[in-house]
Amino acid sequence: MEDLTSALYAGLLKANYGRQLMTARFWEGPIDMTEHTDSGIEAIGDIPWGSHFCQFYETPEDMVGTIVPYFKAGIDAGERCFWVAAPPLGAFEATNALRNVVPDIDRRIAQGEMEIVDHDQWGVKQQAQSVDEIIAFWMQSKDDALQGGYTGLRVTGNLNYVTSDTWDIYEEYERKAVTCFCNERIIALCSYCTLRCDAGMATDVVQNHDFALARRRGSWAMIETAATKRTKRALAEPTTSLKPGSPIVLPTLLRRIFY
Repeated sequence: MEDLTSALYAGLLKANYGRQLMTARFWEGPIDMTEHTDSGIEAIGDIPWGSHFCQFYETPEDMVGTIVPYFKAGIDAGERCFWVAAPPLGAFEATNALRNVVPDIDRRIAQGEMEIVDHDQWGVKQQAQSVDEIIAFWMQSKDDALQGGYTGLRVTGNLNYVTSDTWDIYEEYERKAVTCFCNERIIALCSYCTLRCDAGMATDVVQNHDFALARRRGSWAMIETAATKRTKRALAEPTTSLKPGSPIVLPTLLRRIFY
């Protein structure tokens, strides 16, 4: 587990510094929270639309502890929700887990507000000839959701079924998704089992997501680098010495998460 944790931090470090730094205009007024949505996950809170993040879980209970409140928040916010399920939490178990917090989930599924499907029964995955077609499906689903009066699209998928033989395909998918989803009315949470990820896979996963969650000492924690933490502390310090319009250089990753 320590090797995997080290790989997660190393992957995020590489992703953080591998992206260009950008200059953010600070002190220009309040943040527009309409561009954010409640993740439903206590360790994260509100996140920007377009966020593509991941979690590393060990047990089915881990998944229930994050994905159920994630979708509860989406339903409460009037979002269209889509769950691509896979063992150890198939569509049947996923529906039952949601029913504990959304008693009328069956009605919502019937109305199309929520869709839960096992990955091996998902027609899009079976018929797609390329990862581009899957991403195009999500983008069209987002457009359909907005046209249908929803505030956005919220999705999740458990990648537990990915093998070493198909890893490169899904790595390409994740790499393209993090770019295509940016600034769109869609948020995506991808789940990976720590017991099936070696250090190399974990590094790939972290590099292709805006940020990662992992179980540490019994609690969910957002994986951050020391540089990210320093920048967050700087933002929390009194800003009376800053003049309006003063530029602050932020890593693109950090700005994506908090702005």
